[in-house]
Amino acid sequence: MPHDLNREPTQHPEDILPDDSNRLDEEPVRAGTPDAAVVGDHVGDEPALRWRAMAPHTATMIDERRAATRPWARRLIWAGAILVSVPASIFGLVSSTLLVEGAGWGLTAVVLGPLVEQMLRIAGLLWIVEKRPWLITRGGDLIVAACLVGVVYGVTVVGLLSVASLADDRWVPFLRLFLGLPDIPLWARWVLVPMHTMTAGIAGLGLFRIYRSGPGAGLATDTAPGFAWFVAAMVVHVIFNVALVALPS
Repeated sequence: MPHDLNREPTQHPEDILPDDSNRLDEEPVRAGTPDAAVVGDHVGDEPALRWRAMAPHTATMIDERRAATRPWARRLIWAGAILVSVPASIFGLVSSTLLVEGAGWGLTAVVLGPLVEQMLRIAGLLWIVEKRPWLITRGGDLIVAACLVGVVYGVTVVGLLSVASLADDRWVPFLRLFLGLPDIPLWARWVLVPMHTMTAGIAGLGLFRIYRSGPGAGLATDTAPGFAWFVAAMVVHVIFNVALVALPS
């Protein structure tokens, strides 16, 4: 039988039987059924957003992936996250001091520098917490790793300061330009490593809180619990830099 436009069902609405299931007020969201969307729904619950959408199964998934990860691979990724954080922090120091003409301990170096440094210092470890939580066997490892980053970073900065102070006249301007490090008092050099270790440890506490309240409890990652600790680390760093400028050498 040839197709006839007049035979389309939409041309005869009187022949279409009403179906209550198609009513708008029967939608699960409006009807209040168990399948209705909850108030706390957010984009992170979408199935397409990798494992973080598997809220009821996150703990099981982490356990399975942890068991499937080889110990050497876990150590390698941890080492990479730590090693990447040190040059990233130095990049933060350099970039923040070069924001002003002629480098030096201006407002950017004293205030902006610590903000950039602290965030870049924990970037690698934060990536593990957010993207690879099954690599974490103990939450306290995050604090230890953060302190280790602080120690290595502090020693590196002191070493660069020593090179700058011993270099001849041709290299001193170059080092000071790209490091933004003037003649820092001797007392400050003794304090640099402990200060960077302490601030990194404070940020590590923030990472620990994020892990404990998220993947460590079988839930999706939420960075909010660690925010206050990150801010505290930045504030301590800013106070040290202000003292470095204000106190006599």
